[in-house]
Amino acid sequence: MSFHALSRARAGVAIVALCGSAVALWAMAVPLDVRLSSLPIALNTLAVAAALGAAAAFPLSLVLAARLPVVERLFGGLDRVYGAHRATAIGVLVLVLAHGALLAASRATISLPAVPSLFALTIDNWRVLLGTAVGVALSIGMYLTLRGRMRHELFVWVQRALGVAFVGAVVHAFALESAKSASLPLTLYLGTLNAAGIVAFGYRSIFAKALVPRHDYRVEAVRHLDESISEVTLEPLTRPLPFTPGQFVFVTFYGSPLPEEPHPFSMTSGAGERTLKLVIKRLGDYTAKLKLLEPGTRAKVEGPYGGLSHIRIRNLRQIWIAGGIGITPFLSMARSLDSSGYQIDLFYATETKDQAHFLDELYEIADRDPRVRVVSVRKDNLGRMSAEDVCGTMRDLVHKDILICGPPAMMDSLCAQFRRLGVPEERLHAERFSFG
Repeated sequence: MSFHALSRARAGVAIVALCGSAVALWAMAVPLDVRLSSLPIALNTLAVAAALGAAAAFPLSLVLAARLPVVERLFGGLDRVYGAHRATAIGVLVLVLAHGALLAASRATISLPAVPSLFALTIDNWRVLLGTAVGVALSIGMYLTLRGRMRHELFVWVQRALGVAFVGAVVHAFALESAKSASLPLTLYLGTLNAAGIVAFGYRSIFAKALVPRHDYRVEAVRHLDESISEVTLEPLTRPLPFTPGQFVFVTFYGSPLPEEPHPFSMTSGAGERTLKLVIKRLGDYTAKLKLLEPGTRAKVEGPYGGLSHIRIRNLRQIWIAGGIGITPFLSMARSLDSSGYQIDLFYATETKDQAHFLDELYEIADRDPRVRVVSVRKDNLGRMSAEDVCGTMRDLVHKDILICGPPAMMDSLCAQFRRLGVPEERLHAERFSFG
C-alpha cells in the first residue's frame, strides 16, 4: 500500500471513527437491551443511531470542503481531501434518508395510519418538519452536485444552501429530546463537531474574502500557445507567493470579462521565481474567455495546494509521466532542478507533435544535465503510451518512484499497469486536478 493510499485508508477510518463515536457515546447512556426490547423500539433505536452518525458526519464534510491548509497536509493533497468530502457528504445523505425511513417503519409496526402523523403540519411538530426539510434540501443539493452540470455561480449557491441546511440540521438535532440529554459527553462531542462545521462554513462560504489568505497579483502577459492553451504570467504586487514546485493555486481575476470566481490552475514557474506562470487549457466556458484576458488585470491568488512534487519524495531516482496539459507540474519541477543528484526520466505524451508545448525547453534542460532524460511520446506516431513502453526503455523500474499527471483515465490505467508489472504501490504518485 502506497503512502497516499495508506493516507486515504487512515482518513476513511478516522472519519468513520469520529461518526461512530457519537453513536457509541449514545449507546453507553442506556443499556442496549432496553433499546431493543421490541421491534418498534429497535427500529427507533436504529433511526436515532443513523441520525447521530449524520449529525457527526455533516460538520466533518463542511470542514473537508473548507480548503484548510492543515487538513490538506494531513491528507497529502487537496484532491484527496475533496474525495473524502464527497464520500462523507454522500454518507450524510444516506444516513439522513435512513433516519426518516426507520422512523416511519417504527411507526408502521404500531399502526400504519400513524405514519402520516409523523409529518403532520402542526406548530408542535416543527422540529420534525425542520428535519424533513433538511432531508429534502440535502437530496436536491446532492443530486445537483453529483449529477447535474452546473455553472460555477450556481454551484456556489447550492453549496451555500447546503450550509443553511446544515444549520437547520443542528437546530433539529439539538431541539429534539433524545438520549443526548442523558449523556453530557455526547452533547459536548456533538457540540464541538457542529461548532467546527459552522466555523468552517463561515470561513469558506460567508467570510472568505476577509478571512482566506490571498496574494495580490496583476497580469503581466498573456501568451496563446495554440487555440486551446494559454500561458498567463502574473506579477506580484506585494510579497510573492511561496510554493513548492508542482503545486497549484486558485486564482480570481478582477476587472476582466471573466467571472470573479476562483479557479484552480497549475503553476509552471520554477522555485524562487518572482512571477507566477500558469499554463491553462480551455475546457469550459470560464477558460474559454481567457483569450479576452489582458495585461494589467488584477488577480487574487490563493494557495498553494497540492502534494505532487519531486522534492517531497526521498528517492532521487524518479520517472515523470505527463499527459497533455499534465506537463504543467513537471515543467515547474524541471525548472527547479538543482545539483541535488536527481535522476529524472520524463515521458511527455501528447496527441500530436504540435501539442508538445515546452518540449524544446525540456530538451535544453536535459542537455544541461545528463541525469535528466526527456522522451516525447506522440499518439499519432507511436500510439497510446503504456507502462510496457516505459519499462522497455530502462532497468530497475521497481526501484524508481513514478509520478503521473494527466487525464484521470490515463492515470488510472497507467497505475494499474505498473502494479501488474510489479511496481510497489508506495512508489506510485498521482494527483488529480479535477475536484468535481
